[in-house]
Amino acid sequence: MIVYKIQHARTHLFSKGGMRVNPDGRYGWSKNGKIWDTLGRLRAHITSHLPKSGERGTDMSEWRIISYQLSVKDIQGVHEVVTPDKIIKVLSS
Repeated sequence: MIVYKIQHARTHLFSKGGMRVNPDGRYGWSKNGKIWDTLGRLRAHITSHLPKSGERGTDMSEWRIISYQLSVKDIQGVHEVVTPDKIIKVLSS
């Protein structure tokens, strides 16, 4: 599975999605950002930032698209991920 993120080239932060952005990368950007699960949804997001009648578009000159290939590494049961003490505590409360 391929997923996509938008990274701000200068700040190295990732887009959180949404419409409001700040050219210096402070608003709408974070260390983790949003993951787009299809190229179509990513394109729709980018298109939403293009100029509309009477409005300026978003400066995307420092945006770069990063593609990630996801694959299954391992499959585990919940009991293998959560410590037994945590499970006992939840079940006994």
